Amino acid sequence: MRLSLLALGGAAVVGLALIGAQDEARAAGREDLRVKMVDECVFDLWKRPDQRESAATRCKCAASSAVKTLSAADIADEPFFGDGLTSTQSDALKASLQSCK
Repeated sequence: MRLSLLALGGAAVVGLALIGAQDEARAAGREDLRVKMVDECVFDLWKRPDQRESAATRCKCAASSAVKTLSAADIADEPFFGDGLTSTQSDALKASLQSCK
């Protein structure tokens, strides 16, 4: 009886650790995508001289907003070609950029 309770307790601890690890991985993926979005956005806005001054601030705002709107699957999705953003990620970033002035 004691052995089965000990095993059950150990299984519960392992289960909670796995759930915590998934949450950490999800948060890391979200943060990685946010940084990637900021990079893409600043690169695009920097091409326009009239928007250079506010590019970093606007892009940080837009990336933070865009990541919140995406599902876990969209966040984990990798582009088919290259290191850029998927079309869903890019569309979310563009939509969020409109509201960040």
